[in-house]
Amino acid sequence: MPIGSERPEEPLEPESESIGRRLRSRTVITPVRRSRGESPSTYEGHDNTNEQSETNRRSNRMVDGELDLRRWPCKEYDIILGDTNAHSPTWDCNSKKPDKRGEVFEHWMESKNMEVFNRGDHTRVNRKEGGRSSAPDMSISHISLLDKLTWETVVDFGSDHLPIIVTYTDQIKRIDTKPKFKWKLDDANWSKFAEEVDQRLPKIYKRKNINKLEKRLRKAIIKAANTHVGKKRVDNKKRTTTTPEIKEAIKIRNTLKQTLPQNRRSWIDACKQVNELSKKQKETEWKEYVETLDRTSDSRKIWNTIRAMDGRATTPNTNEVLEVEGKCYITDEEKAKQFSKTYKDFSRIPTRKGDRTLRRINRNRMKTK
Repeated sequence: MPIGSERPEEPLEPESESIGRRLRSRTVITPVRRSRGESPSTYEGHDNTNEQSETNRRSNRMVDGELDLRRWPCKEYDIILGDTNAHSPTWDCNSKKPDKRGEVFEHWMESKNMEVFNRGDHTRVNRKEGGRSSAPDMSISHISLLDKLTWETVVDFGSDHLPIIVTYTDQIKRIDTKPKFKWKLDDANWSKFAEEVDQRLPKIYKRKNINKLEKRLRKAIIKAANTHVGKKRVDNKKRTTTTPEIKEAIKIRNTLKQTLPQNRRSWIDACKQVNELSKKQKETEWKEYVETLDRTSDSRKIWNTIRAMDGRATTPNTNEVLEVEGKCYITDEEKAKQFSKTYKDFSRIPTRKGDRTLRRINRNRMKTK
């Protein structure tokens, strides 16, 4: 069979049936998107003769019966993120030479036009080994995406693995970027509001178009509301319970983490202190909030407060794209047209034989009258 021709896929070993089983449970492998009708499990056919290149053989080999990269995504739109437990100077400045798993990843990336976009910084601190730093977390993408991706780590949490922030920059039209406001009804001065509305309305109404009268009334209400009610900006950002004392404890914890090998015990104690202070502050605020409730309190506001205190406030779906039959629609007007079109297609009532008979009888009755 010539090289590159199609042939049935060879059955894989039981331990390679799932990508997630070949890595640790923390692994997350996320293709950005895949074309319609394209199977994620297909891969190029290879010749079984000795003409197969050394690079392909080394990139597809197994390591201790655990690692098999034949089904890994490697298209121009694929991104792979995960704790691979592989080490190499290519993405880990603390590694002097690649280990066995690192060699497999290096040869696989070389043969598939994939590249790791880690900056070389460590992504994990081993507490059991005195704070030794390493980078087992890899971020891999196709070489065509490298100029659109940025990579950085932060030290704002108490985990041994540092949080990694991957930013993908592309020119997508942004919509719904204007801030939202709502009226401050609880702090309104209703007596002055009503007085100003009465002053702005004419005492004698001449014969005018109803639309003009509505517009005049609406302007009077809005101007009075801006003066005596006011607005406040609305956002769905997650508000955590943070006091100056907690902020100072977090600052101390993050400072100790930068010198973890020398201050490991102090850093662990600082992490515990931050957790204890946050828990106590949440309990205090909850007790104060419950004391303000009564039987007339709005249950919806209560649940929103509970979710916000727990850090689970919902975020708005801004700049969301609607895909219909392979075509993307971004603006609200385009989305509305597609929803109307879909509703029109599904809302048609089929004509039954009995309906035709009833219409014919009704027409005959109308003619006799």
